[in-house]
Amino acid sequence: MSLRAKVDTRPIKKIAAAKARKKNKAAQKFEKATKKAEGRQSMKKGASPGKSAKKEVKLVVARGENKAVKGRPKGVMGRY
Repeated sequence: MSLRAKVDTRPIKKIAAAKARKKNKAAQKFEKATKKAEGRQSMKKGASPGKSAKKEVKLVVARGENKAVKGRPKGVMGRY
């Protein structure tokens, strides 16, 4: 028995059903993608948030390894 005969042992009905499933799956995927794209388009048209302005820095808080380091008074030189 050749390799070709082993590959094509499935009945035609089964092959047709598998192809139909594959086609339906692809159609569903495409439909889902188009819905998602439409939603994004409507969001862009409606809101248009853009880039918001940065808040003004009021106080810088030391984080991480700088927590324990205290500030130095202005004008002090050398070790403090």
